[in-house]
Amino acid sequence: MKVWARAGTLLALWGVLAQAQDGAAAELLGRGRAAMGGAALEQIGTYLEDYSLVGSVAGVRLGEIRIRVYIDFKGKRRRWEFVQGDKVTNVAQITPQGGYTWSEKEGTKPLGEGREPTFSYTTPFKAGLMALLAASRGEGRLEARPNGELFGLRGSLVTVREGDTSYSFLLGPDGTLLADRVNSKDERNNTLDAGIVYSEYRVVKGVRVPVAGSIRGSTVPPLVSAQFRVNRVEINPVFDGSEFKLP
Repeated sequence: MKVWARAGTLLALWGVLAQAQDGAAAELLGRGRAAMGGAALEQIGTYLEDYSLVGSVAGVRLGEIRIRVYIDFKGKRRRWEFVQGDKVTNVAQITPQGGYTWSEKEGTKPLGEGREPTFSYTTPFKAGLMALLAASRGEGRLEARPNGELFGLRGSLVTVREGDTSYSFLLGPDGTLLADRVNSKDERNNTLDAGIVYSEYRVVKGVRVPVAGSIRGSTVPPLVSAQFRVNRVEINPVFDGSEFKLP
């Protein structure tokens, strides 16, 4: 009986600690939400972002990855397009009708079983502002470290976990999103470990959007310098449905 009583006490204590951790994380996310736009950020229903990732070694440019992202919170739709010039080469999207990928080589394929986490408003290689917004709205399991570290920077660290995937946000004293990180595994058990340290912000319709920074993480090859820059961003654009049609 004593063993079971102790086990019950430990479980109760664990529940209290988890609630305290969630409360601290929610408070930190609230501070981040306020710093990155407050009411304007909270009122985002749709979002479009076109950004580039550029790699170089010793100043020699290796190439560019361009990604276009569509997010519809109310419609629970999100889409990621890899673009070369004006041509879409790869697509991944999740809608209430299901999740799919598309490429010129392989055509349309359904996402594998278990490939859609509840918290999935991230974009390739970064969690970003929309993932922070989704987390602050209560999606995912939260953890908090008021004195945390990410990519050598100190601040308040909030981590959201969904299965094998985690999303981390480093916030400054005023709540500014300083850096973020995505760590996940694909269906082949390959690890994606990448994030961005932000260096520039632009205010768009009252929302403070991170628009430039450096890419970090083990996914970035040694000796490679990789930069992130937003080419275009739209807050609350009108989607007519064509944005989510597969090629």
